[in-house]
Amino acid sequence: MSLGLVWWAAILVVAFAIIAVIIVATLATKTIVGLFKRKVGLEDVKVGWGKDTLIKTIQDSEEYWELTPTPIQTLEEMSETDLRHLLNKIAEEEVAPPVEGLGLAIAAAAILGLGALALGAYALGGPKET
Repeated sequence: MSLGLVWWAAILVVAFAIIAVIIVATLATKTIVGLFKRKVGLEDVKVGWGKDTLIKTIQDSEEYWELTPTPIQTLEEMSETDLRHLLNKIAEEEVAPPVEGLGLAIAAAAILGLGALALGAYALGGPKET
């Protein structure tokens, strides 16, 4: 009985070590790649947009997300800074934020699954009544 428990404990330790190595490798890879590869974001590009481009982008965004269109006169009266703020507001309301901690959640689920398997194996491998 105790020898079987030792084997399951060893299997769990190895499984946790493998999960830890995968998590560390994933985080390290993302960090290293992030140092050398930079994606240009909308904030970097929006600075060069003129008033006409901002107005058309706002109109296209409102049409895409089926929002109430802002009257063209209102948009034309706004400054470029105000137009950028309006576009940011639309993006914040409509674009879903990225899921953070997904890797951690997957690792936690794997650990819980392994724990459940270990408990099941322990329950099945318990002492037999004769």
